[in-house]
Amino acid sequence: MLIHFTHKVQKGFSLIELMIAMTLGLLLISGVVQIFLSSKQAYSTVSGSSETLDGGRLALHFISSSVSKGGYWGDVSFIRGYGSDETLTATQTAGTNAPYNDSYSGRFINNSYIFGLNNDGADAGVIDGTDQFFIRFNGHDINPMTNCAGDAVNAQSVAIERFYISIANGSERLPSLVCETTVLILDQATGDISLPADPEIKTQVLISGVENMQILYGQRSLDNSTVRYYTATDVTNWTLVESLRIALLVASSDEVNSVSRTVGYNLLDETTSVPTDLRARKVFERTIAMRNINYDDSE
Repeated sequence: MLIHFTHKVQKGFSLIELMIAMTLGLLLISGVVQIFLSSKQAYSTVSGSSETLDGGRLALHFISSSVSKGGYWGDVSFIRGYGSDETLTATQTAGTNAPYNDSYSGRFINNSYIFGLNNDGADAGVIDGTDQFFIRFNGHDINPMTNCAGDAVNAQSVAIERFYISIANGSERLPSLVCETTVLILDQATGDISLPADPEIKTQVLISGVENMQILYGQRSLDNSTVRYYTATDVTNWTLVESLRIALLVASSDEVNSVSRTVGYNLLDETTSVPTDLRARKVFERTIAMRNINYDDSE
């Protein structure tokens, strides 16, 4: 007697099995997506922090490099005056703190090499509430110095550099640290400074993403006993400024934070407003020593 076995052929998943598989698949995909989003957020945060760190360090490097040249003069016996073709008032000739502004070369008094403006609110190209400063230096023939635009500055030249925080415009979608520079003519025989026949101002964006700059100036007392820090408004004698304490607020180019900040940032004598975006930000501070031949430090 022959016995026949009947085999049932499975042609697919049951509805229950399919639902279980889809549920497990969704859970797995959800986990992978969460890991991806967390990794992306972590990468963005680290990238934003690195960007601000690099930007802040480079900004301080550029400023420190320029400040270290401020006050260099081939012949220290020359009075660092305004120039033979410029008109001086009696007060300014006496070398007091009254600033001189020729709208081109910056603001200096006799024998000074630095000048600052506190909390700008008048220049449309400068972010309101930020500080700016000017420095000047003489060049050298054997080893020419360079200004922030890369131009050589020889012994017959005086470079003037102005640092400020520009508003976002044109190709720069973020506020930037900017150096504006020009080169004047120095008469080595007399020490007089004059404008060239075809004067030119060059503007160089140094670091994008610098939102704020605050500066305090270290002014030595007349008896050389103390150094105190003042805002540009409160400096009483620019010829005795021997150091610069600077704070920069640098932001990332993209929004990388997941939580909004609820307070502003403290920069020396100022506190910024609360940010309205999620970009990473960091405050950088440095005290920079400056050359100064206007006081006696021999004791």
